[in-house]
This record gives sequence, structure tokens and C-alpha cells, in this order.
Amino acid sequence: MTTPSKKILVFCDGTGLDGLIASDILCDQGASKATNVLRLSRAVKPFRTDSTGRKIPQITFYQSGVGSDSDFNGQGFTTAKLIQAYGRVVASKIRDAYTFIAQNYESGDEIYLFGYSRGAYTARKVAGLIDRIGLLSRRDLGQFFDICSRLQKDPNSVARPTTEIPVKCVGVWDTVGSVTVPKTLGGIVTTPVPKEVLDSLGLTDCSLPNCVKMARHAVAFHENRDVMRVTLWDAPTVDGDNRVKQVWFGGGHSDIGGGGEFRELADITLFWMATEIDSLIELDHSMLWGSHIIPPKGWRGGWGAAQPYNGNAEDMATRVFGSTTREAQITGRIATRLHASLRQSPQPSNPRNMLTVKTIKGTVPKYVELTAGTLEHDLMTKWNSSGQAFHPESPQSVFTRLPATFLGGALDVVGGVVRVSADIVGGVTSALGRLWG
Repeated sequence: MTTPSKKILVFCDGTGLDGLIASDILCDQGASKATNVLRLSRAVKPFRTDSTGRKIPQITFYQSGVGSDSDFNGQGFTTAKLIQAYGRVVASKIRDAYTFIAQNYESGDEIYLFGYSRGAYTARKVAGLIDRIGLLSRRDLGQFFDICSRLQKDPNSVARPTTEIPVKCVGVWDTVGSVTVPKTLGGIVTTPVPKEVLDSLGLTDCSLPNCVKMARHAVAFHENRDVMRVTLWDAPTVDGDNRVKQVWFGGGHSDIGGGGEFRELADITLFWMATEIDSLIELDHSMLWGSHIIPPKGWRGGWGAAQPYNGNAEDMATRVFGSTTREAQITGRIATRLHASLRQSPQPSNPRNMLTVKTIKGTVPKYVELTAGTLEHDLMTKWNSSGQAFHPESPQSVFTRLPATFLGGALDVVGGVVRVSADIVGGVTSALGRLWG
């Protein structure tokens, strides 16, 4: 096997998420708002040492999510919510990620792309562009948008590259579908519901580019909001074939990608992804372990037993758009795998519009078992050997911080547990940023 010159790793975060201005310390359990994209990017070491002792540079680029733009004080722009909702700057995110790779790539380098939510969509589009047009030279990077425009209008007008540039791995969390643009009249937004643009740039959203050698997708089993439709790869998971693994985990969208207040389930998907790439990338395991949840006293469940987020029931801003479970995609023609942790998933405390393994109709997909000695297996062992259990937050702890949060959120009582849901009060515009991932 040829030793790569260097490894280029691009991490694309979800909508409205910017780890560069997050105050969380990632090696601390208090890092509740850090997404898995951010946590994994920070765990990448500067070098990987090969079997000969040679140090291989690992060049990392973290990209904040759509609508996360801020000033030097870390304050977001007032238009950020609209930008989040409509995804109008997805094109610039794709351009920036693609340009970073093209600017730094040399023959023999390894390319890795990671993303969450709309950032996952960005990462996948970048891989598709690399497959479709190759990597432009530094001299030709100014033609990027011209080429993209031609691809959008007539894909056949752009020649395919003569030499394939391989993408070593694409690893994503719960890819949120397509590019959306606002419906306007004379430059004025006429409706909060955007128009959907499928298969942008002439690249099929569901296709896995031929240049991608390894594809990993962690998918939310319990997500039930119609506006959070997942985009699966149409490449099946085949036993014995290591190229594609598309695995369903317990939880809603933010349970899978992280960034929410409760991250017990997000830890499981993070450690799964880290396990999948651990032999390829030099990771600082202490960074991963330092920010994982340690079960507090009183837990009677164990690993994988945290309550999944019921987005349709708990997020009032999305109820108007309806609910849709992902059962059809789980039992569809694409060979699906359920993560072993789903066996421990409890009956939802708020079962409205919630799918469970027991309610799946038809053929139940296979489970993906854990391998002893891996990071994710060690995480399971630590949880189950602690003899403890996790209660997300006691009512007492909520009320101790009520004064600081009440004006920015609303109390939502779900399953007897008081939770604070931010951004519910503030109108549809401020909430739309959370609807389109």
C-alpha cells in the first residue's frame, strides 16, 4: 500500500452551528452544544505515524454551518435565521470546502469528508463534484461557479476528468435532503416554505460517487418531522463489503449529530464513526473520552437507553409542517442495518408519531453488532458497568436556571420531564432555522 503524502480532512457542520465561537470546552463533559462533527474534527491529531515511523500530516478544515456567520465578537448576523431556513449559501459552503481541497491537494494525498445535517449534504456534494469534474488547478479555481452553472443547466456540457481522484472516506450524520430556495416576488419572500431543488449540479442526491472508497452514514431512526427528510445513499449495505455502511441509530436528528442539550445518544454515533475511521486517521482518544457523558447516579437503563427526541411532538414550530416516520426507508429496497444499541431503546415517553422496532411492518432489518476492543465497544462497556443510569435533567435543576433561560425559551412538559426548548417563542422566522437542518 502506498503511503499518502498527507491526509486532507474537511468537516462540514450543520445549520446554524459554529464550533469556532462555541464556549464549550471539548475535553469537558460540559460540551453539550458541540456537534459530533466538531468533536471529531478536534480529535484529529496533526500527524499520523505510519509503520516505518514516518509522520504523515493530517490537514483539518472545519466549516461552520449554513447561517452561522458571525462578527468578531461572535455575534450572529440578524439575517442568519433566514439564511439557515432557505439554504441560499449552501453553494458557497460547497465552494469553500471544494476549494480548500483543491488548493492543498497533491497527487497521492488522501481526502476525507465529514458532515452533519445540511453539512452532510455539503460533504456529499463536494465528493460528487470531485467525481464529476475532478479537482481544478489553483489557476482555474476562479471558474468554479461558471462550471457549476453549466452543470446545473446542462450536465453534458462539462467534460468528465480523465483521471479519477479518489475520496478515501465520506462519513456523515443524518443527511438532510436537498437545496432549498425561497419563493419570491420582486425580491420579496412570499412564503416561509421554500421551493425544493433536487439533484442540484446535475448530481443525483442519492447516488454514491464512484470515487468514494468508503462511505459511512449514521441515520436517525426516531426522526419524525416531515421537514427533516433524510437522503440515503442508494448504494446497498452488503454483508462482507466494507465500502458502504448505512446504519440506523436510536434518536431524532439532533440525537444523531449532536449539538443539543442531551447527547447520550449522540455519543454512540460519534464513537461508532470514530471506530470506523480509527485505523485510517490518528485520533486523540482522550479528546473523545473527555467529552463523553458519564452516567450519573440513578440510571436503571444503561447504554442506548436514553429517551429519543420526538421532534414532531416537542418542537411546536414544526408541527404545522406535519409528521412522517422513516419506516418506508428503513424497510425499503436499500439493505438496512440497525445499530445494536437500538435493542436498548426504551418505549418513547411521548409515543405520538414515533416509530419503534416493534412497530416496524414487514421485514425487520439486521442488527450491526459491536466488535470487542473498539472505541464504541469500550463506550458500551463503560456505560453498562457503571451500575448507574441517566436522567436527562431533574426538574429541580431546570428551575435553578429558569431565570436565565425563560425569556429565550418555553417550558415544554414531555413525559413528566420538564425540558427547555429554545427558540420556540420568537415567531416562525426565528424557528425556521431549525427546520431545514
